Amino acid sequence: MTLGADSESFDHVTYLDHTIQLSRVYSDFPEYRNDPNNLPKALLPLVANLVRSAPVPKTFPTREAAQDALFKLMFPGYGYSMLGLHDPVALFSLEVPGAGEDRFILFTSSDGAWHRVDDFLWAESAGNIRRAAMKGDAILYYDSHDSVLRKARVAPNNHSREP
Repeated sequence: MTLGADSESFDHVTYLDHTIQLSRVYSDFPEYRNDPNNLPKALLPLVANLVRSAPVPKTFPTREAAQDALFKLMFPGYGYSMLGLHDPVALFSLEVPGAGEDRFILFTSSDGAWHRVDDFLWAESAGNIRRAAMKGDAILYYDSHDSVLRKARVAPNNHSREP
């Protein structure tokens, strides 16, 4: 992410090599971040699609490398979460600006590396995913009450999600 104009005020941000014009000039980052209308309505579909389709490598050498890479995919001023930090899975979420959804990306560790095994969009209205767990060839996603919100299958030995 880079901010535009000068070090004090800015009117655009850069995300994945795209310059995104903001709704107005902001005097600092907190002012921008706290403005619910910081992106022009006409640009919301473009920004949402950029976050939805941002490329995520299939493998990282460490959990920290995955964390760093996904942090860089967060749209400036919007949400990024790391869940399951003490679990054998690494679950990340990226807020999709203006869409009422998050992009969840799950990695598991095997063969000395962290492999992407799931990548999906989740509507905020469908509940808040708080953790994930592997159960055989399935990934279960839970809310804060340990209710299963989503179940996905993982193809054996190839670290990719089956349709």
